[in-house]
Amino acid sequence: MVLTGVKTVVSDTKREPVTSIVLSVFRDVTPARLRLFLIGNCGLAILFAVLANNTVADHRHALDTVGRFAAPSVVAAHQIQSGIMLMDRGLTDELMSDDDEIEGLMAADFDRGRIIASRNLILAAKNITYGDSEQKPIEAMQLGLGRFLTHAQKARDLDSSGSSEDAREVYRTAYDTVSKDLVPNARALLQANVDALEETYANEKARSALICGLVLLLGIFLICGLTTAHIYMSGKFRRRVNLPLLIAIFLTVAFVQHLYSEVRQSAESLKNAKEDSYDSILAIMTARSGIYSANAAQSRFMYDRENAADYEKEFQSEVDTIAKFTPGHNFASAIAVAQKELKDDTQRINIPGLSGALAVEFANLEYDGEAKSALESLLAMNDFLLTDQRMRKLALEGKEDDARQVCLGYEPTRLKFAFTRLDDSLNRGLKINQEHFEQLIVDANSDLAGLASLSQLFALVIVVLVYTGVTPRLREYL
Repeated sequence: MVLTGVKTVVSDTKREPVTSIVLSVFRDVTPARLRLFLIGNCGLAILFAVLANNTVADHRHALDTVGRFAAPSVVAAHQIQSGIMLMDRGLTDELMSDDDEIEGLMAADFDRGRIIASRNLILAAKNITYGDSEQKPIEAMQLGLGRFLTHAQKARDLDSSGSSEDAREVYRTAYDTVSKDLVPNARALLQANVDALEETYANEKARSALICGLVLLLGIFLICGLTTAHIYMSGKFRRRVNLPLLIAIFLTVAFVQHLYSEVRQSAESLKNAKEDSYDSILAIMTARSGIYSANAAQSRFMYDRENAADYEKEFQSEVDTIAKFTPGHNFASAIAVAQKELKDDTQRINIPGLSGALAVEFANLEYDGEAKSALESLLAMNDFLLTDQRMRKLALEGKEDDARQVCLGYEPTRLKFAFTRLDDSLNRGLKINQEHFEQLIVDANSDLAGLASLSQLFALVIVVLVYTGVTPRLREYL
């Protein structure tokens, strides 16, 4: 019994100091509270800097995905497809024509398409970010492009030697490479980057407000902690103003406001780059690659008459991606609505009954000159389709030579003129949005410049100020 009592006394003696330290935090024990202010405020400052760094890193990742990796690859993929279609059109036109001058122009188109496709394949290869989803389509297109060029040259040689039917058969083999290898892989590359961009932006949009709110909340906690320490020490000691803590409070208020403002501004610039510029770029590039594909299908329709019905279906499918109307609506009604809305200086126009890439662009007008470009594209698309109808009508009437002249001609009443006019109007809208997109990405990065380093410096300064303000009072109790 005696030993038990001794053990109990010893045990209570060991617990008493621990209990006293814990309870001292909740009693009016000044040294313990000073230590709490010292450790708590320094910890909050460090935690705030860590959260600020993570926030800046998240925003930079989103900006890199949208501005440096995915968006340029999306444009490159569309350009690859347009270049391939320009090569295909140039080849069929060259094989179809008996005019040396026109053949020279078509050969130049073929070479221009080859350069566009090759350069953008190189750009896409340099910008591989998402592994096999990009690398495999690029490799497949590089191999397919070589096969297509080989078949194209063979078809030219056969046509030059007078074996037009053999040339047509070789062309069909060349087109199989286009339709089964090149175009599907260009679209796979496009989709991989579109998906990556949309997913990253959606995550950033969902996280942005939350993270910025946490930064602001933690900053307010730090301000409250510093203010509480200053008020307590001013009431407890004769010195009514603790200059280091007062400076820390003002620095924290200023830095929290600056950090929150800059991060929010960066997020707003990213939002504008994505929703105002990139979405329009994607719509215009979709329309542009669509008209290149449609124009190539027109040439195939005239060159390979045995498969004309298939090429006509391909043409209509491409046109539908650009502009498609519900029953009761057509280009005339769409143009009337667009012209009326533009007179009222409306920024965004929803055209009843219209879907496709042009409808997306009209619904997303934002910048000076963009509405005018969109209207010009709508008018040019109407002329392009009217010229196409005239060509097909002539072909169905058995006027093959006249139909070929419409297909190959560059005069104002011919297809090449209508195509070029449409392509030019789309390019004007594309240039407007690309310029704003690039500037918004630069602005968004500028808003984040130096914030990570400044956050670390801020935490260090606050820790030094808190230490300088609290430890002299703490030493008075040692």
